[in-house]
Amino acid sequence: MNSHEAGHCARVAALNKVIKAKEDKNPDSKRLKQEITGLESRIVHAVGAEREQLKKQKVLKEIELKSK
Repeated sequence: MNSHEAGHCARVAALNKVIKAKEDKNPDSKRLKQEITGLESRIVHAVGAEREQLKKQKVLKEIELKSK
């Protein structure tokens, strides 16, 4: 690993720590992210009206997450 790669890895690790600390302070954020992930996996397998409904739910959860 060269110095550029090492520097990149260090920055990513630092960002991950900040994100984790932020999530620990806001458990609702973590819950919403998990719900969005669950909806995404359901959207992949859904069809028709159910798929559209799941997409709408996902958008609402994303808006709620951004407002936190």
